[in-house]
Amino acid sequence: MQHKDINMADIAKLGSTDKEEPKSSNVDNSIKATSENVISGLTDEEIKDPRKIVVTIADRRTPIVVFFGAQSSGKTMVLLRMIRFLESRGYTVEPVRTFREAADGGHYERMCDEIRDMAYRDVTPHGTDVISFMLLKVIDPNGRPVCQLLEAPGEHYYNPSEQRGVCTFLPYINQIIDSPNRKTWVFFVEHEWQNREQRERYAAKICAMQDRISSADRVTFLFNKVDAHRHQRALFDGNDKPNLAAFYNSISNDYDGIFTRYINRGWLTRLIYGRFRFNMVCFSSGQFTPLSDGTSTWVPGRDSYCIKLMRAIL
Repeated sequence: MQHKDINMADIAKLGSTDKEEPKSSNVDNSIKATSENVISGLTDEEIKDPRKIVVTIADRRTPIVVFFGAQSSGKTMVLLRMIRFLESRGYTVEPVRTFREAADGGHYERMCDEIRDMAYRDVTPHGTDVISFMLLKVIDPNGRPVCQLLEAPGEHYYNPSEQRGVCTFLPYINQIIDSPNRKTWVFFVEHEWQNREQRERYAAKICAMQDRISSADRVTFLFNKVDAHRHQRALFDGNDKPNLAAFYNSISNDYDGIFTRYINRGWLTRLIYGRFRFNMVCFSSGQFTPLSDGTSTWVPGRDSYCIKLMRAIL
């Protein structure tokens, strides 16, 4: 179980510098998929049958942090934002090149070569630059592995065109679930995302994943793109910071059942561990202003979002 207070000396060293965010009317727009909705980086065989996708978890000891989110949920921008933040604090973030086979046409190898450049651009990735698969190892300033950050295509977690009630996952995802690594699952959700039916179907997939993962795994719910809702004053406090309780209540109403199994019911358990057996974090990757070529300018958000996410997942 997770305690309410986590004593993380290493995370404290990351610093608490909180940069002021520039004002913008366009906040946290997610990367748009290509018009063909094709996932880059798959072999022809894998495109025809995603059940044949192959990944390799070579390091079976360092914990894995799995970003679980639908397409356009903002996973890629969170990943890029965390690279910037961690490296600014003396950490090293290295692509794990053995994660995908070279048979994917060299796309994954190219992503490994370009991921750091993508993280430091002032515009968002676009088209063939969009990350489909990526495993990154985070190494602390003393050279010790901290965790591995894993992103996979959102369509493989939740596909809106999938038949309603289908709650199975592809073999490579089951392979990750069953790996011996300790794992933290970061479930991406967003206030007022899509419509009611899509939220219900996505919530069902989250609950299905919760059925599969180990009870020993840690769980974090990431309330993403919070700054896109600054106009809703009930969601922010007097200091213009997101109100975690208000976002929790909204998400709880929008995504039925995703918190249920992680709520402590007994009074003694609540006394010792608090109300929840999970972490929840408000997050914003920054401000985004659309450009005519389909990309957006990107000004990263507050470091405090990144600090709270690192505390949660560790």
